[in-house]
Formats: sequence, C-alpha cells, structure tokens
Amino acid sequence: MLDKLKEYRDLIGLVVFFLGGFFWIQSQFPTKTDLSSQLGVVKCQLKSYMSLTQDELHAQDLTGKIQDIDQQLAAFSASGEQLSPSVTAILTQKKSDRDGYLNDLTATNNQMLSISQSLQRQECGQ
Repeated sequence: MLDKLKEYRDLIGLVVFFLGGFFWIQSQFPTKTDLSSQLGVVKCQLKSYMSLTQDELHAQDLTGKIQDIDQQLAAFSASGEQLSPSVTAILTQKKSDRDGYLNDLTATNNQMLSISQSLQRQECGQ
C-alpha cells in the first residue's frame, strides 16, 4: 500500500498544501457573520457618541439660558428700587424658568455621565 501512496506523493502534497491554505485563509480573514457583529458594535458606539454630542449641545444651550436669566435677575436686584407687581411677577417667572433649566441641566449631565461610563465599559461590544 505504501508503494501506491508513493506514486501519488506529489498529488497528496499538493492537496494538503491547498487545504492548509484554505483553512489558514478562513482563520485569518473575517467572515460575513464576523463583519455583521462588528458592524453592530460600531452602530451602537455611533449611537452613543451621537447622543453624547447632542446632550453636550443641549447642556451648553441650557447653561447659556441660565446665564442670561442670572444677568437679568442681577440687573433688577442691583437697581434697589421698589418693583411693580407686574415686574415682580416677571421676576418670579424668570426664577421659575431658571429652576427648570437647572433641573434639565442636572438631568442632562447625569445622562452624559451615564453614556460616558457605558462607553468606557465598552457595553456595546458585549
């Protein structure tokens, strides 16, 4: 039997060589399922970064609104004059708006912190 195998030694070597190359290519290059799972991770990270960027812009907007209201309140407080009931009502509304903006800013900052921690823990890859 070994004599017959010796006759086909070159052919067997060639088949083994190409099979080895085929299995090496399969292990080295990603398959369609590998790429689809990696694409899912990238989509998740992109969504997280987009949410984080939107929250940062919203926080900047809220901070600007709070600073504007603080300047308006400081201008009325610095005057030291007796305020009319309508101006007092406007100031009360401004203070209420400022408190609402502060609550929104706190919630936005907490959400940004949550997203940042999620990205640091690489939860998208799991």
